[in-house]
Amino acid sequence: MVVLDGNRMLCARVSMLGLPICDDTQTKNHVPLLRIIMIITPLIAAVLLLYLVVTVWKRRAQLTFPRCNKIPGVLCKVANRKKREAVANQKIREVVACSNHKETLKKISYGDILTATNWFSSVHTISSTCTGSVYVGRFKSDRSLVAIKVFNLNEPGGYGSYFTECEVLRSTRHRNIMRPMTLCSTLDSKNHEFKALVFKFMVDGSLDRWLHSEQHNVIPDRVLSFGQRICIATDVASALDYVHNQLTPPLIHCDLKPHNVLLDDNMTARLSDFGSAKFLLPGQVIRKSLVDVGGTIGYIAPDPLLRVCWLFSF
Repeated sequence: MVVLDGNRMLCARVSMLGLPICDDTQTKNHVPLLRIIMIITPLIAAVLLLYLVVTVWKRRAQLTFPRCNKIPGVLCKVANRKKREAVANQKIREVVACSNHKETLKKISYGDILTATNWFSSVHTISSTCTGSVYVGRFKSDRSLVAIKVFNLNEPGGYGSYFTECEVLRSTRHRNIMRPMTLCSTLDSKNHEFKALVFKFMVDGSLDRWLHSEQHNVIPDRVLSFGQRICIATDVASALDYVHNQLTPPLIHCDLKPHNVLLDDNMTARLSDFGSAKFLLPGQVIRKSLVDVGGTIGYIAPDPLLRVCWLFSF
């Protein structure tokens, strides 16, 4: 026997046992609530998953490039240098990609450069400074001549010159400015860091070899015509106007001289060697010292603080 007395909340869909008819509106009120729960639950799960991914990514980034206040000074410098190196390499790849979208960056190893330069033979040396040396050579994959700029990382300015050239080459787009074909950033045979930029070889050499042929043991009658001199001056002026007035922020070469003006087989001049270059940020001034400004004696402006003196070397 079933006793239903005292159960006032009992109801039935049909008349039976004297129970009242159930109201359908109570059941319908539960349907929107279920839908809301079904929508909110996946959203909450997605937000939690995104938070977890971001947290893991941040922790990996901190492990890769730790902050200076958490590790010793020497390790911090190494970590920051590795970070700048990765950024610099990426910037060079952007330069090459922007120069020709159809070409891919060729991978050059330390062994390739050794072979191309005949183990850095003095016969292959074009020029040499405290921050690096430039060699001429050929790679087995491509027999065309290339100029390989190897940075001297043992000197204090070696790394700075490498990173500066990367930044300049990433930011500039001009026909009268030298651009790299590829790079090599690896370890040498002694497990020391090795960095080099590979450029197209300029057949006619530097402007200095034409102006002072007697000092370079070249053909004495290599004399520039008046028209060639005008064209070269125009090319250099065009490059300077670009870096001084069209770039943001402006760029100062800081070491403009005939040795850093290269000529291709059409006698088109191209500005090179931006290792000493400086970007002039808004409100920034260049300290008046030879060490900070750099340059070559005889071509350094008397007052590098003045904008008009940026053209002193020209």
